[in-house]
Amino acid sequence: MASIEKINETRQDASQVDCAHWATIASRIRLQKGDYSFTGREYLMEPMSSTFRRRAYMKSAQGGGSLAEILKSFHGMIYGYLPYGVFYLFPTDKDMQDYSKGVMGPIIADNPCIRKWIKTGKKASDSAGLKTIHKANLYMRGAGLGQIIEGEGESAALKGISVDKVVFDEIELMDPMAIAKAVGRMKNSQVKEEVYIGNPGIPGRGIDEIFSLSDQRHWFRRCVCGEWTCAELTFPDCVKIRKDGTGYIGCMKCGEEIFVRDGQWVPQERDKSDYMHGYRWSCLTSPNNDPAEILEDFINPPQGNLADIYRLSLGLPYVAAEDRLTMAQVFSRCGD
Repeated sequence: MASIEKINETRQDASQVDCAHWATIASRIRLQKGDYSFTGREYLMEPMSSTFRRRAYMKSAQGGGSLAEILKSFHGMIYGYLPYGVFYLFPTDKDMQDYSKGVMGPIIADNPCIRKWIKTGKKASDSAGLKTIHKANLYMRGAGLGQIIEGEGESAALKGISVDKVVFDEIELMDPMAIAKAVGRMKNSQVKEEVYIGNPGIPGRGIDEIFSLSDQRHWFRRCVCGEWTCAELTFPDCVKIRKDGTGYIGCMKCGEEIFVRDGQWVPQERDKSDYMHGYRWSCLTSPNNDPAEILEDFINPPQGNLADIYRLSLGLPYVAAEDRLTMAQVFSRCGD
């Protein structure tokens, strides 16, 4: 029988290379609602363990992607995988400040395994927008339109920064120039991780455009009958209603309830897997949402706002037909 010392050593080795193991087993990261867990969110295990160079998350609201990437950033800097550090961008400085105080601050305060690596003193920084973690720096900035310096094409928030990883959180609201400049901050890195996160907005733009460049992974659940069903790709037909009015995701073959825990990611565009891994999920995959309510909102949108149901609940881009512009309409307003 293996000794306790040997078991602990094995766990420590695993935690150094696998963020999922580090967050749930080795360090048991504590959040405001309890210990970090994959229970009900098994779909986060693969991206949490991934170190693939490019990742994209096209998701519904509150899907857990942002938290996964901030924990991965902490892990990479603590164990030296990201020696230069991480650049985490938000649409505005206010968004950054809110996230730093409301999410990151409590994580650091409640977890000594992270807090002990944050350096303070004259030669280190510990502020809302910059933290020295082990030997690396975590930069948090806004990437809005107003931060591009006129005439220089360079963002004041991006100058003088060298990192191994850039995370664009809510990329839908960011300026494309700032995005390009931020990626350029990784020229000295041997890692060069790019992460794009967002609730989709207009089709063909923002996170939808980036997701189209990826291998477009979707979460397929296996039924006891052997059939695989993806809730996001078969909605609304996959939603079944119980006698008490609540809903569940049913197998497209036999109708039996299928569970998130019995699933796996399946790329829809395998020829793009060498370039970018893309993950799309919706509130149908979240453990805190009733599929029956999502279906009802889809059929009868609150205040007639179908766009929010598509974007925030289903994780899909949407624009109403009456709001679309044709090429003829655009050219009719142009001069020579």
